[in-house]
Amino acid sequence: MSERIVIATRGSKLALWQTEHVRDLLLKSKPGISVEIRTITTRGDTNLDTPIAEIGDKGLFTAELQAALRSDDCDIAVHSLKDLETVDAEGLAILAILEREDHRDVLLARKPSLTYRGAWALEQLADNAVVGTGALRRNAQLLAHRPDCSVKNLRGNVDTRVKKLTDGEYDAIILAAAGLLRLGYIAHGTLAPMPAMLPPEIVTMPLAPEHWLSASCQGAIAIEGRKADKRVAKLCAALDHGPSRIACEAERAFLRTIEGGCKVPVGVHARQQRDQLNISSGIFAVDGSAKALGNVTVSSDNASDAAVKLAQRLLDDGGRRILDTLRQNKP
Repeated sequence: MSERIVIATRGSKLALWQTEHVRDLLLKSKPGISVEIRTITTRGDTNLDTPIAEIGDKGLFTAELQAALRSDDCDIAVHSLKDLETVDAEGLAILAILEREDHRDVLLARKPSLTYRGAWALEQLADNAVVGTGALRRNAQLLAHRPDCSVKNLRGNVDTRVKKLTDGEYDAIILAAAGLLRLGYIAHGTLAPMPAMLPPEIVTMPLAPEHWLSASCQGAIAIEGRKADKRVAKLCAALDHGPSRIACEAERAFLRTIEGGCKVPVGVHARQQRDQLNISSGIFAVDGSAKALGNVTVSSDNASDAAVKLAQRLLDDGGRRILDTLRQNKP
């Protein structure tokens, strides 16, 4: 009888792509294994109108999958790592972090909404453009660069968000490159639109890291399982990508120190440079009026500790004041 693994996942097209990718890697790593995929609806999948920051991000896309793990209804759960809390859930652990996809955000814009007057993406938007985003981090950075723009809430899966743009509800939207790449909307390398997926009036432009910070662990897929299940842990260990884990653990350490999540406009990205890691980070006021930025290059062996110190430095350099103001102004 072949060894069997049951994988829990959300039911969106992107979540299923990620889970099928994990399945394929498991089958390649251990031929003959039997893999079953079970879809589970999470709280974040059912409330598609309220901004994520207002719902509360704790377990929004993960709690139901973790419950399935605890009740032995599955062996592993596949997540977008950015959706997981920065502290492991009780009894559970991240068994593998796959090789990370492109971490950047991408601006998708309708050609009539562009002026082509600037050197980088946001400068090319027309005055007073309506831009759709679903994250405080994106809202804050957009307004910091382009205070004339109007930010409009954007929820739903990738297909739904793109359709809202092509239907004219927005002049532009901001999405993660990783999801667009995985679903075939843009090309690897150039991030140019794929003609079969996007109409010719849509332009795609990556938001350059020197101007724009992505979310912690954006582009990374995580496999979560029970700490006590050594059999499954051994299977998943073969899928773990060391450099991606080092970078993502540093980003999670930074976010954990900030005590941030979807409710906090924080960006951080750790980039491998030979045996070193460069960590760029920022804390932003929601209206774009203030920010605290920090950068450090350290040995990969010391990355998480350095990320904690970087977070503490940002808090001391104005970040704590920004976050205190944000929390005081919450209804």
